[in-house]
Amino acid sequence: MFGGFQACLADPIAAMSCIKVFSGYSIWTRSLHLDFRVEGLTDLELRFVMLPEQEQQIQLELRQLAITNPPTLLVFLSVFCVATSVT
Repeated sequence: MFGGFQACLADPIAAMSCIKVFSGYSIWTRSLHLDFRVEGLTDLELRFVMLPEQEQQIQLELRQLAITNPPTLLVFLSVFCVATSVT
């Protein structure tokens, strides 16, 4: 999968997740950075996980600063091989 397709797929995921968790805030993507680690020559799997500790940190930052960044998304080639990191 080419990088542009990965970016289009990954772009709304964190924002959509944060809209569900942090209702009442305006959620949007300010920037998107992709770190390509290996070629995505086979099926890829996008994973987004927000741990309770990350959710608490984001909530604290929103209360104090009114701005924050979501957790990193990872695109996997296989169970243990990260192909792309999205921040």
